[in-house]
Amino acid sequence: MSSKSFKLDLKKAKEISENLHSQYKTGKSLFEKHKPPDYAPPLGMIARSKEHALYLTYIFTLEQDADPSALWKKATELHKETPWFFDAEHILTRSDEGLSKALVKLGVSNVNTSLKRWRELSKILLENYSGDPRNLPKVPELELRKAIREILGTNEDRQI
Repeated sequence: MSSKSFKLDLKKAKEISENLHSQYKTGKSLFEKHKPPDYAPPLGMIARSKEHALYLTYIFTLEQDADPSALWKKATELHKETPWFFDAEHILTRSDEGLSKALVKLGVSNVNTSLKRWRELSKILLENYSGDPRNLPKVPELELRKAIREILGTNEDRQI
């Protein structure tokens, strides 16, 4: 491996970033087949409600285990069939088999990990936040970071 140094060309970097941003916005070139996830609440769900906050929280925890665009579309369909699937109390009382089947419908790659993550998330939400993720911002940032690490099963800090 060569230890050659390189010169940073800020003008060229800016040009490339503007070009990529334009491609993303117009869906051309590198982004022709990219479809961003649709984060809109399912029909009948009130934006910023507890139900919506739970829905977003549970689906966001699965994004690393599934194709995001397909995941959000499938989540909307699953919510129509089984709205209980996005409720902490119900998740803790349902069988592993029933939850696993629903996670398979969402297209997650590691059902067992996702199931464990959802159970842990449900437990944390019920024990510490009255089952409502909207209560998370009311806790100190360090406590929030710890909760996010617990839920995701990681030691790394995520941008909040």
